[in-house]
Amino acid sequence: MTSTELTDIGSQQKDKICPISKTPCPRECIYSHVLESISVGIILLDVARESVIYQNKYSVELLEGSVSRNDYGGISGLLLPDAACWPSGPSDYVPKTLMLGGRLLGYTVYSIEDGYLLVLIRDITDVRKIEEERALHAAALESATDAIAITDTDGVMRYVNGAFERMTGYAREEAVGRTIRLLESGRQDEDFYRQMWATLQRGDVWSGRMVNRKKDGSLYTEDCAISPLRDASARIVFYVARKRDITEKLRLEAIAAAVSTMNTYGYVFSEIRHEIGNPINSLKMILTLLKKGIDRYSREEVMGYYDHALEAIGRSEQVLKSMKKFYMFESPELRNIDAADFFSEFLPQLSEDCAARGIALTVDIQRGLGSLFIDPKALRQALTNVVANSMDALTGDARPQSPAVNIAVAGNASLVHLRVADNGRGMSEEEQAKLFTPFYTSKESGTGLGLVIAKKMLAKMNGTIEIISSPGQGTTVDIVVPAGGTR
Repeated sequence: MTSTELTDIGSQQKDKICPISKTPCPRECIYSHVLESISVGIILLDVARESVIYQNKYSVELLEGSVSRNDYGGISGLLLPDAACWPSGPSDYVPKTLMLGGRLLGYTVYSIEDGYLLVLIRDITDVRKIEEERALHAAALESATDAIAITDTDGVMRYVNGAFERMTGYAREEAVGRTIRLLESGRQDEDFYRQMWATLQRGDVWSGRMVNRKKDGSLYTEDCAISPLRDASARIVFYVARKRDITEKLRLEAIAAAVSTMNTYGYVFSEIRHEIGNPINSLKMILTLLKKGIDRYSREEVMGYYDHALEAIGRSEQVLKSMKKFYMFESPELRNIDAADFFSEFLPQLSEDCAARGIALTVDIQRGLGSLFIDPKALRQALTNVVANSMDALTGDARPQSPAVNIAVAGNASLVHLRVADNGRGMSEEEQAKLFTPFYTSKESGTGLGLVIAKKMLAKMNGTIEIISSPGQGTTVDIVVPAGGTR
């Protein structure tokens, strides 16, 4: 409707009040240009007179092909088919949608003074599509089994999905607004994070594995992939992190690998035992007879041979005894054992051994720990081997000024973590790579079977063992066994 047309309406209805300014109609509409230019359809209806007071150009275009311009009956029949749904007062309004000519129109009907109805109408086809796509994306993020976290460029979390809440224990309102460092465990050093951020800031995708900490303090291992998200100007504005908890997967893989490796070792040990056991027993008997009656050699010569033979035999016997332990608990008797009872029996002897060697022992056991699902003899043997290694690391030339061993035990409903840490000399990466190799030892009197036996026993109980060490920083052994009730 043009300015002239609006003026004509004003001249025909001099006593009417302008529905926009609420003042007497000035005959020439000063709002015409604005109303004709905006991308919102505007229709003003006089219900009492059943007439169209005003209809702007955009509303005509939206309804084109369905109703004619200024067709009160057509417009009201299309947009207001049910008079009972019309707004009842100035503060009331009715939002509606309408499919027309393949387009989705959204319109709202307002009641204004003097019996007028104001209809504002827009083409929301594209808007609805965008909203539907956003809803689809949001639903996909929420239903994803992997944890998703979206952060800004400072690492502040702006969104986390339900899987993130379940994996970390942090509710959405606890995580959003805090930096992703909330999950840091201290297992990765600053250089690790510097490299990660350098990759992301270059615009590249970073992927890797890290150990993080849940809200309850427990550690978990995750595979993580982080992708930069750019705006229309190609500027990085967000990062999207996909995280998957692989702790249990790694535990099961470690158990399977340990069982497989131990079966191979078992075959080797069986052959060694067969090959050296009988000859050593025969040799020991002969040397004993020689000691009692031989007169062919001087006493000094005989005693020399005798001492060397018994020394070799003693070494062989030590190996055989270790191998016997290896074959113990082939079929462990797993049952629920009260944690407090187990450690009350195990720790006193250990305390005496440490005290005798001048080693300070500290023990930290979580209260209310419950029970362990283990073979108590097997776990006692495994722990004894591990603690013996810790005490040996605190003796000799590398003995620290204040040698100490700490044992910490904590757990949840499914797993119990036992940690044995010492402040000894520590080990290099090369030494750690050989730790579970049979007969490898860095000790003068060691057999190289203690940790091999411990690993096998733990694997038979569905447990795992991990060793963390650095030269000069001591050694930490992490053992994980099933909690009571686990099957």
